Amino acid sequence: QKALSNWGGRVSDITHVVSVSTTGTIIPGIEFELVAKLGLNPTVQRVGANMMGCFGALPGLKTAVAFANLSSSNRVLLVCTEICTPHVEPDLDMKNYVGCAIFADGSAAVVLGKETQGGETKQFGVHNFHSLCIANSQDKLFWKLTNMGWKLGLAKDIPELIHSHMDAFVSALLKPYKKYNLTKKDCDWLIHPGGKNIVQAIAKHQALTADQLAATWETLRCQGNMSSCTVLFVLEKYREMKACGYQQSPWMVMTAFGPGMVMEAAMLSAA
Repeated sequence: QKALSNWGGRVSDITHVVSVSTTGTIIPGIEFELVAKLGLNPTVQRVGANMMGCFGALPGLKTAVAFANLSSSNRVLLVCTEICTPHVEPDLDMKNYVGCAIFADGSAAVVLGKETQGGETKQFGVHNFHSLCIANSQDKLFWKLTNMGWKLGLAKDIPELIHSHMDAFVSALLKPYKKYNLTKKDCDWLIHPGGKNIVQAIAKHQALTADQLAATWETLRCQGNMSSCTVLFVLEKYREMKACGYQQSPWMVMTAFGPGMVMEAAMLSAA
């Protein structure tokens, strides 16, 4: 409801719903629930993208952008919903303790369209994407279904693994902007705060300032890691800060990581 209100358009204009979830998967999917609860048109196109983990919002965003670009009249509601707390195992293991400490529940949504029309408010522009599946890393982060529920696999070297690939990863994302001399230092960063060590490692090795990561740190402090929807919470925190006069750059690098290991990123711009 908040996303629809911030958008300013009519609910009847929503043409597509993209639902992302790893922990809240049901059949029929969340996208069916949204049609009924939000009063959407019963002919709305629905897609459920499930079981991707913490990076799920970025593939969801790519899907929503693809639908939006099909027609200037398309309006796509992207919703990421995660209920992490029921999946904590009664296991006296440090990885389980870490999962209990950093994971939380949450849901976030955005509305996307190709061109703004009457009553609509544009907040951000979405440009290009980049993705990387890190070789030989399937055992670094995973969830496995056991008799007791979902068991978390969490390797200690995840921060090192991510930042060791970050230079080439971000360079590929920024390649289309090379002719404008846009660098990573010219952008604000909206990072999925998977944990304190991950954000610290990226900040240190990419030489990012506290101001560039303000929305990321504030989301980690207030909400924690809510799997796929977390990076959309970071975007919302950034929007709130922008409304209060904070904005270091008109460009934003949005990035998230998850099981695979997979790195996903999108280039955003301020409206």
